[in-house]
Amino acid sequence: MEAGRCAGAKGSVVVTWKPVASTGGAPVTYYYSVNGGAWLTAPRLRVVIPAAKGTVVTVASQGINQAGYGPSKTVSARAR
Repeated sequence: MEAGRCAGAKGSVVVTWKPVASTGGAPVTYYYSVNGGAWLTAPRLRVVIPAAKGTVVTVASQGINQAGYGPSKTVSARAR
């Protein structure tokens, strides 16, 4: 995934990604981790993470396919 963005929203943090430019012809599965927790499968390239007002949320993300692991990206934002 490319250039993850993280923005605070009312009662949440919204994370968006762009698909990788080249997949080598194989489908890519995208994963994310919130505040160092377990890696979760991203159902799409936009995830809304509930968070209390003022809470900083840090999200790591990475795409993986049969060709291997893509670069990881970490972004943070404060919930509003």
